[in-house]
Amino acid sequence: MPGGFVRRRLRVWRHLGVEHQRAVECLTCPLYAMGNPLRFLFFSSQQKEAFTDVHVQFFRQIAGRFSHAIEKFRL
Repeated sequence: MPGGFVRRRLRVWRHLGVEHQRAVECLTCPLYAMGNPLRFLFFSSQQKEAFTDVHVQFFRQIAGRFSHAIEKFRL
């Protein structure tokens, strides 16, 4: 998936300590400041194939705005 966005089944995330017992699918959105990865936003759903390309575009906008705010704060 372009831009670092990832859709995965929950079992992939158990090793990261993410424990959403009822979640079936998750979407991660990386945050960058000055080209460096900082953190990520994590969204989960109880439905299979819950995240569409429309969701990805929306979350990409949110991640971009968070990243921009973080860059401004760090300056």
